Amino acid sequence: MESDQLKALRIKHLTALTNIPPKSTSSKTSSSESSSSESSSSSENAFKVRLDSLEELALDEIVERLSPEQ
Repeated sequence: MESDQLKALRIKHLTALTNIPPKSTSSKTSSSESSSSESSSSSENAFKVRLDSLEELALDEIVERLSPEQ
């Protein structure tokens, strides 16, 4: 049961970090994934790679803080 909660937390955390809208003047956030992937693929990929390393550290810290110490 705890593993399911951790998986759900991990998915929420990953989607929250990867769904950061690009800093632009476009007001359409729903189609930001399709448009941004075409326009700025190189910079977005580099940003995602940096996020991946940060996500692992952040998730480890979150799991440690949320896990009940009994």
